[in-house]
Amino acid sequence: MFGWLRHSVIKYLSLPHIRPVRQYCLNTRSINRDSSKLNSSKIYHARMMSNGKGIYKVLVKTGDRKRAGTDANVRIVLHGENDNATQPTKLDKRFRDDFERGKLDDFLIKDDTYLEKIHKIELWRDNAGYSADWYVDTVEVQNSTTKETFYFPVYRWIKAHHHYEISHLDTSLPQFDPHRYQRKFELEDKRKFYELSPKVKGAPAQATPIACLRNINIYYFDKCVYIYDTVMGNCLARQTNDYIIYVRTGDKKFAGTDANVKIKLHSENGNVSDDIVLDESFRNEFESGAIDTFNVKNLHGFGAISKIEFWRDDQGIADGWYVDRILIENQKNHDLYPFPVYRWIKADYHYVIKVTDTSLPQFDPDRDQRHMELDDKKKAYELSIKGPGMPAQVKKIPEDEQFSFDYKWNIAKTKIQLITASKIVKLQTGKWDSLAQLKNIYTKEIFNEPYGTKRWSNDLFFGLQRISSMNHSIIKLCTEIPEKLGVTDDMLKPFLEGWNLKQVIEAKRLFIVDLEILKGLPCKSEELIMCSPIALFLVNGNNNLVPIAIQLFQEKADDNPVFLPTDPPYTWMMAKIWYNNADAHYHQALTHLGRLELPGVRWVLIRPIIPIIFKLNKKTYFQFEIIYRYSYVYSPSGKVLPGYHFRDDALLLYNAINNYVKKYVHLYYDTPEKISGDWELQKWVLELTKERQEKDGGCGLKGVPGNGKFENTDQIIQTLTCIIYTCSVGHAATNFPQYDEYAFPPNYPGLVRGVPPKNKSALTETDVLKCLPDKPTTLDIMVVTKILSGKGTNNLGDFEVQYVFDPPAKKIVDEFRQDIKEISRKIKERNKERNPPYTWLDPDIVPNSISI
Repeated sequence: MFGWLRHSVIKYLSLPHIRPVRQYCLNTRSINRDSSKLNSSKIYHARMMSNGKGIYKVLVKTGDRKRAGTDANVRIVLHGENDNATQPTKLDKRFRDDFERGKLDDFLIKDDTYLEKIHKIELWRDNAGYSADWYVDTVEVQNSTTKETFYFPVYRWIKAHHHYEISHLDTSLPQFDPHRYQRKFELEDKRKFYELSPKVKGAPAQATPIACLRNINIYYFDKCVYIYDTVMGNCLARQTNDYIIYVRTGDKKFAGTDANVKIKLHSENGNVSDDIVLDESFRNEFESGAIDTFNVKNLHGFGAISKIEFWRDDQGIADGWYVDRILIENQKNHDLYPFPVYRWIKADYHYVIKVTDTSLPQFDPDRDQRHMELDDKKKAYELSIKGPGMPAQVKKIPEDEQFSFDYKWNIAKTKIQLITASKIVKLQTGKWDSLAQLKNIYTKEIFNEPYGTKRWSNDLFFGLQRISSMNHSIIKLCTEIPEKLGVTDDMLKPFLEGWNLKQVIEAKRLFIVDLEILKGLPCKSEELIMCSPIALFLVNGNNNLVPIAIQLFQEKADDNPVFLPTDPPYTWMMAKIWYNNADAHYHQALTHLGRLELPGVRWVLIRPIIPIIFKLNKKTYFQFEIIYRYSYVYSPSGKVLPGYHFRDDALLLYNAINNYVKKYVHLYYDTPEKISGDWELQKWVLELTKERQEKDGGCGLKGVPGNGKFENTDQIIQTLTCIIYTCSVGHAATNFPQYDEYAFPPNYPGLVRGVPPKNKSALTETDVLKCLPDKPTTLDIMVVTKILSGKGTNNLGDFEVQYVFDPPAKKIVDEFRQDIKEISRKIKERNKERNPPYTWLDPDIVPNSISI
């Protein structure tokens, strides 16, 4: 009877139209749990930044069963809902052994076809390699633009050269299945393997002895029966393990190990397991980027796990090992115990990690381990100063912090493509005889026409560049006319719309930009001149910011006139060109590098701007005042300086970040004693403010709240908010518009030749062309700014590495992501009414950090 029952159940469960729902749900949960593997892929996240091309993340889970892995060549096609499809793509990642048993492999597909929704996939393999057989559990595809994920349950052996078509979720009654022939083909295979016949007349039908003998192996092990289908690979019955241990090795260079690894489990009630050897026969564990699973038995009633203790020896050719995290699952109640590791594991040292590994240092029971690791970090991130007055920087960037090979290869490949394209463009385009001919150098594929070509000569656009472009934070409310600016009431009267200077100042309609810091800076050539201009801008009756006066140097002089919109057209145009050239130097040296990348600990030196950096370092302040000035001087209501899109969108994100940081800080620092007792936190803020010196020096930042000692949560919150904002929102608004601004020379010239106009005599288009950079220089600028305008990290809130496992903290992160999502929706609505739209601070394209 039991034999009949077993074979009947086997046949029933093996039918293709009955999906193993519970198995699929469990596997989906497992995939979601491990889906942060995709976070290591460095991609763009906005369709507008991918020029309409499709970018997709593909995650393939190979089954954890005997001979499930393959050495064959695997290809895939993604199909959309309207019969659109990508080109066949080979799933192969350089220097990685893909499709190993039980492993999760991630791939990035870039295709000219954009598919908003993935309706189905087409998957096949060839017969190449030593072991070509392949069993696939699931395929998961994410549209990197919309972030929508599509799941394709496979759960079958993949035959060579057969194209398997799997629909999204693959849930369909047979009469409605669009892939009926494939379904019929698989059902026939099942019938052959599970052919029924009665052993004697009148007896129950059961699988034929031949089928049983050929296809079913019965193993007796540990007093349990294991029934294994050797053809289809199905384990039909097995003993339930007490725990499953999942170990994720880091996706880093030399992260994998050949060493022997052991682990001990510690429970909340004091139970300690024996040493558990993490090793599976005939499997190469702990490869870089791999997830390995291990079954643990004989721990029935062990209790909730509180911590683990694990270690390795120094055996094997490559014994170094970097572990991302360890997850333990109780097979009885499916409780999960996460243990974030994220560190290199030294040989023969017993690492003790608590569940979620969340503790202030003064409460950590494993202080010796914490001190040891902190000392190692200090050695790895030793600071140095390259020259007097220069910023402190890390002597040598640790290997782990450097860009991945894939990222550096993508940058190098992009650079080669851009340089090649620039040489072709240089040969194909002739001499520039007019400003209109400057547009001949742009192409649809690589050097797309930048936005700056469309309105560059318009005064409205020139005003908009001050508040909604790269250099968005230096304009100030004008409360009085400085003595050094040679303007009068009569001079400005034609532009004040019937008001006088006193009235527009009192009405908060007059604004000023003063680039005095550029005065007297040396240039790399005596033939080059850098202006240090002052400019006035008025909010006119249409609520648009327009320029009304430009003085190119600081002091009044006969050969330093104030240029006005009523001057001859090309003379006024030339004044704006020279002004924007100075603005470009300020942008690159101070707004971009000095105020964003240097405080963001991306320490770099660029020779042409060293003089400006020296000036900056005389007063290196943390950038808290900038945020306050947005909200105080410029009124978040938008009544003062309307059209300040940067301010309006940046404040939304700043407040969301600030709210996120408040919740997080208050979660762990609910008393002043916890702040004063956190010696790691106090040493960190001291290092931020300590004077720069070669030995035992700090970063030398001024203006940090607390001035080297945190005494309350407000100081911590202000500091952390500023750092997160600076490295994400601030940098995005300053970095990503660069190609659109710099790639068209008259719009925002990085270099201007000749001498600035010294009088108001009429100039010509030829005079303007002569002052602009030549074609090779322009193409060089286009190459550099195209690379700089790219993205290399995930969107804000979509962290590359998941360090947060504490449930209350995870809730705070989820709330932050919801806030970001709502801000994205709000900014998209705003942009429907803006002309032009301001897209740079839509969270969909704001990265987590500075990546280039």
